[in-house]
Amino acid sequence: MMGDHQLAVKAMAAVILLLLQLASVAAFPLNLWNTMPEDIHLFWEPGNGGQRREVGVIAKNGGTHLETTHVGHTFSYDDTKGQRHQILVCEDQPFVRLDDGGPSDGSVLELENSQGEVRVRCSTTVMDNESFDILVRPSWSPKGAARFLELVREGYYDGCGLTRVVPNFLTQLGIGANAEARTTWHLPEKRVPDDPSPWGVPFKEGMLSFAGSGKDSRATDIFIVMPDATPGTLRNFGTNPWETPFAWWTLRRSL
Repeated sequence: MMGDHQLAVKAMAAVILLLLQLASVAAFPLNLWNTMPEDIHLFWEPGNGGQRREVGVIAKNGGTHLETTHVGHTFSYDDTKGQRHQILVCEDQPFVRLDDGGPSDGSVLELENSQGEVRVRCSTTVMDNESFDILVRPSWSPKGAARFLELVREGYYDGCGLTRVVPNFLTQLGIGANAEARTTWHLPEKRVPDDPSPWGVPFKEGMLSFAGSGKDSRATDIFIVMPDATPGTLRNFGTNPWETPFAWWTLRRSL
């Protein structure tokens, strides 16, 4: 027969095993994307009034960070404008969210200055220099959105013309005015890996995506889905691995 000490040891071992099993079930990976032009420091908030602890630095322009976390954990970061955001790990979908209501998709969250979308103002040389806005949604295509915003911030698309216009299909652009920049951004090491197709985001008129020529081939060329594209045409967009929408424009049919 086992003594009291042996029984206590077995009971304690059983409790520890149960706790480890519960922890492994509750834990899940949290993937964070940084679409901003500066590195972002990520902190864990203890929740008991203690001092927050830095857990990682997420590189600028599409850097990622993987954090294994649990329901009830809270993280924080300061954006490029100095505003502090908290990331709350929830029990129910969408699992993680920003404290100010910013969206997320599963266990992936994009860190941005704006919540949910980034607005890019574009001007043209037609119709009295008419302008329009492109609304970038990093949650749809994190790597593609980060590259597009990086190119915009670098001024790559300044003076860029349209290279292909097909009514009811697409408009394509991306050949920059600066030859040296074109060469640099098309180097093999600059190519952007493909993003997974965003669930529940079908192509619609006005959406933007990178053009490509094969797996992990995205560089600078993008296309805009034209108005009045047929349902069959819309269904064909996204069949190639590099075709993931990352933005849409404030559609003006006159343009």
